[in-house]
Amino acid sequence: MNRRGIGKTGRAAHGTQGRWARWFRRSTKLYLLLVLALWLLLHLGADRWWPATLILFGPRWVFALPLLLLAPLAFRLDRSQLLWLGAAAAVIFIPFMGLRVPLSRKGADGATIRVLTCNVGGPDMDRESLARLIRESDADIVALQECARETALKALPGWTLVTEERLVVAARVPVTRAQGRRIMHPPRQWPRASALQCVVHLPEGDLTFSSIHLPSPRQGLSNMLDRKRLLNLANVPLLKKETELRRRTAEEIEALLRPGALPAVVAGDFNMPVESAWYRRFWPAYSNAFSKAGFGYGFTEKIVLRGFEYRVRIDHILTRGDLVAERCWIGMDVGSDHLPLLAEIRRSR
Repeated sequence: MNRRGIGKTGRAAHGTQGRWARWFRRSTKLYLLLVLALWLLLHLGADRWWPATLILFGPRWVFALPLLLLAPLAFRLDRSQLLWLGAAAAVIFIPFMGLRVPLSRKGADGATIRVLTCNVGGPDMDRESLARLIRESDADIVALQECARETALKALPGWTLVTEERLVVAARVPVTRAQGRRIMHPPRQWPRASALQCVVHLPEGDLTFSSIHLPSPRQGLSNMLDRKRLLNLANVPLLKKETELRRRTAEEIEALLRPGALPAVVAGDFNMPVESAWYRRFWPAYSNAFSKAGFGYGFTEKIVLRGFEYRVRIDHILTRGDLVAERCWIGMDVGSDHLPLLAEIRRSR
């Protein structure tokens, strides 16, 4: 081949590589815009629009998978695009997935109260592990959901217990039952306890403490998924109906538990992440212990949909009044679908 042929071949190869590089640069910017749009959709539409609700309760890390392809291509085609990909990764792994980093662990002066909450439902729940968790955690007040009274009595010997169906509030000090609420959760034919509010009589002063269990979105989400078509749009009305039930229940329970003069703690299985429109509408007056004093993502529930397993953060400890969360962390696995959530709360004087 003569030099002219070699030159043409080289220019053609360079031109092809240049086109690929241009397309790649556009792709990285488009990916960042897509990630930003998803973040915006999550915060504006979660529990208001069904696609955003799917993202709210889905495995958000899947939107980082394109990085496995785009990052190696950036090293080969244009390393300057790593800046755009790094920005997309930062959006996904920090605000989109809900990474929490406490700005300060210093709390107010006053006595410390250690709170533990856990949904202990499920056939694999281990009573001995639950008892060991409570014993080793050195908790002062415990909120349990989906817990039979017999299980609570064995796990909390010598504690003061108040129960409402399968909700439990237990403390090492005297506890007075204030009120409870049972709500019908279709298609169930009987009401299920959604809230149990008590007054805990601590040496430093009384506080109201509530164990709650709000309706789950599991059935609506499961009906939306289809192995062949991925999404079964015919079941969108079912998801919307379930979302409306969750909204009504959250509104009713928040109104029921709205505290008076006493400081308050609300702990339990909210069945909604903090990005939910219903969470932000009905619980803005409370401080979320993990959001304020936790580190990491705080995933508490293991979800298995159509054989796919992942975790979401739907269990919370909320405070109101002169109560300040100083630490918040995830506890050891006790065999439930949920992991325990613990918080160290300091009562200011």
